[in-house]
This record gives sequence, C-alpha cells and structure tokens, in this order.
Amino acid sequence: MQGQLKALTADEREKLLDERHRGIKHIEHQTEDVHDIFQQLDQIVIDQNKPLDIIEYNISQAGDYTQKGNVELGTADEELEKHNSTCCWILIVLALMLLMVIIIIMIEKS
Repeated sequence: MQGQLKALTADEREKLLDERHRGIKHIEHQTEDVHDIFQQLDQIVIDQNKPLDIIEYNISQAGDYTQKGNVELGTADEELEKHNSTCCWILIVLALMLLMVIIIIMIEKS
C-alpha cells in the first residue's frame, strides 16, 4: 500500500485522504446515531419500568385483598352456621310452645 501511495500524485493522494476522512466522519456520525438510539432505548426502558412497578404493586395488593376476602368469607360462613343453628333452636322452642298451647286448649275443652 505504501508503494502505491508513493506512485500517486499529490492531488490523487489528497483526494484519497479526503475520501478516507469522509468515510471516517460517516462512521463517526453513524456511531453518534447508534449512541442516540441507545439513549432513547434507555429512556424507553425507564419510562416503561414505572408502569410495570405499578402493575406489580397492584398485583400484590390484589393478592392481599384476596386473602383478606377469604378470611372474611370464612368468618361469614361460621356466622351463618351459628345463625342457622340459632334459628333451628328457636323454631323447635316455638313448635314446643305451640304444641303445649294446643294440648292445654284440648285439655280445657274436654
């Protein structure tokens, strides 16, 4: 390559150096463009991370609320069983009282 450069005229060497300089400048601009793209990509990742954090928090909260809801449903079920049991006993007592009133009325009629 050195021998070929010596064989070239000064104008040809100047043109070759200018062409090489333009090529290096072109590579420099492309490198800057790639740098800008990576900076934009970094900003996009940062911007998208915020909604992901919110989604993650909401999922965590939903899990907590589901657990609390299950506890409340268990408590409500226990209360319902107690209520049903109490209602049954009240109905039995009322039925016995009604039976006693009927027996008393039948005894008084006879």
